[in-house]
Amino acid sequence: MEQPFRVTFRGYDRNQVDHALAALTQRAELAERGILSSDALGARVTEILRLAATEAEQIRAAAEQDVERLRGDATRNAQVLRDATDAALVDLREQRAVILAQMSAARDDLTAILERGDVTEHPATPLGAQGIDRISRR
Repeated sequence: MEQPFRVTFRGYDRNQVDHALAALTQRAELAERGILSSDALGARVTEILRLAATEAEQIRAAAEQDVERLRGDATRNAQVLRDATDAALVDLREQRAVILAQMSAARDDLTAILERGDVTEHPATPLGAQGIDRISRR
């Protein structure tokens, strides 16, 4: 607020009163047109900045919540993938054991055939005794 008017011999200082009235009239005219004075403009800018800071904090908080949610989703998805990979690895190891057992049984069968001397050449597979012998040594 402006300073009080100076008191003179015949009342208030006429120049100060005229100046104050002119300023008030100008403010009123600007306010009617929606134009803010420098004082009002400063207050309005301050309010806009305060609102912007509040909104920025809300956006930041929402972003942090989104990050935490996404991080949680990613952790859960990674665990699901790890579990699936572990299960697939166990399955593959079981399949490998079955295949190795089948190969061992086939080798034993071939060895028994060789020992009995029941090897005959098959027209589609001309291995004969030498080819089977090579297989059994592996």
